[in-house]
Amino acid sequence: MNFDNQGEKEKATISRSISLNDSIITLVNMQKSAEKVLLRRSNSVASKRISRECNWKNLFLMMRLKNFELQARGSTYVFTHAVEHFGEELSEKLPKLWESVFQPLKNFIDPSESGSKVFSIVNTTELLCSLQLLKVICSFINTKLHVELVNILPHLCCCLDHPLSLLRNKAASCLGRLSKVITGETMNVVLDKILGKLGASDNEIQRQGSIEAIACIIDELGLNIVPYIVFLIVPMLGRMSDQNEGVRLLATHCFASLIKLMPLEGGIQNPPKLDPKLLERKEQERLFLDQLMNPKKWNPMLFLYL
Repeated sequence: MNFDNQGEKEKATISRSISLNDSIITLVNMQKSAEKVLLRRSNSVASKRISRECNWKNLFLMMRLKNFELQARGSTYVFTHAVEHFGEELSEKLPKLWESVFQPLKNFIDPSESGSKVFSIVNTTELLCSLQLLKVICSFINTKLHVELVNILPHLCCCLDHPLSLLRNKAASCLGRLSKVITGETMNVVLDKILGKLGASDNEIQRQGSIEAIACIIDELGLNIVPYIVFLIVPMLGRMSDQNEGVRLLATHCFASLIKLMPLEGGIQNPPKLDPKLLERKEQERLFLDQLMNPKKWNPMLFLYL
């Protein structure tokens, strides 16, 4: 039996299954994680019998996946320590690494265009590698080089509109990680551009990419999402009735995560880098939510205006 060929077939099957245009990989991963937890908790005789009946193909696939995970951890260790070591001289000391991270985004994506013109002739593999590298090293890039991270935020937003679900997933993961590194700048872009795409009723891909990015940001920021909750609650409510099942499920998950933190919002100061236009909008959103949750403060004229 040729194990290499078998492994390649399994990898191809996995790749095809997660590259479908109508899938949201973050949601798929969440569902798989939930299934694994349930299996671990199950101590029934039936589950033990099934586990004994795992054939050698599944065992071989598990070994291959563990090998890939080990390689990924080793690569991550090397890249992060190199970036941290060279600091602000990273672009000079490791120019190839610097180009591999930022050049594909700039070469293949033009945020000033619209529709299909945004993406030029894209080398998908190169772009995916760029996004993966960015996610790994962005937290370790010296603060003096953060301006480069700010410059590529529009390019990452454009990636959320790509028909390939794997590319959308990588871009969403990068935005999630960047929300911890350059929080103010990232959230200004998210609230100004990505929330607008979330309401694109005629474009399912945009809604999928946007909700995936917001889910990643909520997961990465944790309690630090509190100052931005009022911007996100109402859009999540709207997407909970979306015609796409994946968008509905992920929006419901996001809403559940946000509503638990809502009582903390009143005592949090506004973020220092929040755009002045967004500050005004935040007050309107807070007033709307206050009346929505407290009938005693009901103002019919406000709802007619909205």
